[in-house]
Amino acid sequence: MEGSMIFGSDVKLPSLPGLQSDCEEELRMLMKEVDLEFERKHHDILQELIRLRELCRSQSNEIENLKSALLSNKQDDKHKHAEQHKNFCMDEIKKLRDEIFHLKNENTVLKRKARLLDENELIMNSMKRSLNIQQEENNLLQGRLSKLIDEHKTLQNRYERLTNIFEQKETFRNEDSNRSNLKFSDHILSQIDNEVERFMAEETEYHNILQSKINEGITELQNFQV
Repeated sequence: MEGSMIFGSDVKLPSLPGLQSDCEEELRMLMKEVDLEFERKHHDILQELIRLRELCRSQSNEIENLKSALLSNKQDDKHKHAEQHKNFCMDEIKKLRDEIFHLKNENTVLKRKARLLDENELIMNSMKRSLNIQQEENNLLQGRLSKLIDEHKTLQNRYERLTNIFEQKETFRNEDSNRSNLKFSDHILSQIDNEVERFMAEETEYHNILQSKINEGITELQNFQV
């Protein structure tokens, strides 16, 4: 209680013992009023201090609650972020797997196409070689055909010449039968007939052989071109 007063009840005044003046009494009253006012102010200050302490305690609790809530939110955010990151990674992994699967399929298709191209190239090269060989054979056949045609023309000319000789012989024979002044031996006519028949037989055989060769060459050329 004394701590809440300035003067207190034991204040000593500079007066003689047993003598108290009006001034002293008034002074004591003023001092007492001062002590009462100081006590009241001190009480108000204590009450304010208690209120402030309670307010600080309440705010401190609120701060702790806010810290806990913030920490919880941070943990929730971390968990949520981790979950979102996990889902994102899983989606990316799925996309990569799909892309890898797609690339594998494309690679398989490309390998198949490359193999087909190689096979087609081999076939084309084989066909080119075959065409070159066939072209050479065609050139040979063309040469043979030209030669056979020339031989056929030669044979045809010889055949026509022989036919003319035979016709002239027949004409000569007919004219001879009408001429009484010309006498030919039957032996000579017989030799001429034999020679003509032999020549006709040889030329006919040669003509048939040549015609057969020409037909074979034409057939081979047609088969080659097909």
